[in-house]
Amino acid sequence: MKCSEELAAIRDGWHCANHPFYERLDEGTLDIKHLGAFLVQHSLLVRQIFRSIGVTYSKSPDDSEAHDHRDLIHAFTGYCRITDDEIQNTELLPTWLSRAAYYWWITDSEPAVIRLAVQATQESQLVAENERAVQALVDNYGFDLDSPEIGFFIEHSTADVKHGDILLDLVDKHATTPELQEKCVRFAERACQLRWVAFTELYRTTHLGESIGHVPAG
Repeated sequence: MKCSEELAAIRDGWHCANHPFYERLDEGTLDIKHLGAFLVQHSLLVRQIFRSIGVTYSKSPDDSEAHDHRDLIHAFTGYCRITDDEIQNTELLPTWLSRAAYYWWITDSEPAVIRLAVQATQESQLVAENERAVQALVDNYGFDLDSPEIGFFIEHSTADVKHGDILLDLVDKHATTPELQEKCVRFAERACQLRWVAFTELYRTTHLGESIGHVPAG
């Protein structure tokens, strides 16, 4: 089995398109603002790791490229009446902050191909997630495929097929030793687990209305 095939199997095993968050969206029972809350967390995460992405690609072969989608995110969060001030004053949930720290740690301590493997398993999840989101937004929330507010979901339901495939191909091309391949798989699996847990925390704090909670004093 090629390294890319192992990565795809790990991704599918932890695929957030199968998370209850998207099941509730399919049913039309998820408050649309909670989908906006996801994009806020996603935007804050990207803001935390954007420079790490730049570092990764500066260390990577010339056949790599980076992408930024903040304008598309703001189109939807604006529709959800989440203001720029609210976004600026929102903090990353603990698990989302852990994801940012994990990405930086890999960027600083590991070869670039490890970070590319992690990115491949994350970006390629967006395809199925956003196909599901687009269908639900059209079926349950009054949008159509030409609605500019859902441009983030439309683009990521198609473009990330290419992005994910490119990254997986790069891993096969540049992870040339068993040691590198093993690390790609191991670090990517942990990233997928972190992503699932991050969705769970978002689901519990938005849809279920739970608080993060605090450790009791004493």
